[in-house]
Amino acid sequence: MNGNILRYINLDPAPTGTIGQVIEVCDENCSYEVLANSFEELLSHDAQQLIAGDYQFNPEYEEVMLQTPKNILE
Repeated sequence: MNGNILRYINLDPAPTGTIGQVIEVCDENCSYEVLANSFEELLSHDAQQLIAGDYQFNPEYEEVMLQTPKNILE
């Protein structure tokens, strides 16, 4: 597998989930993680991390990356 990790807005969650929750799916190991209870919550969290300076340029990958990934729901 190529290690793709995709994010989805879940419109048909399991009974314990929330309609509109954002999930991250890893096809390689057949797993998923709920990242946020809504798209709005995900965007708000990302904006807070930008303001706090949690994103920095990584010259090795030549892209802006989150320095300390955190799960929104923790």
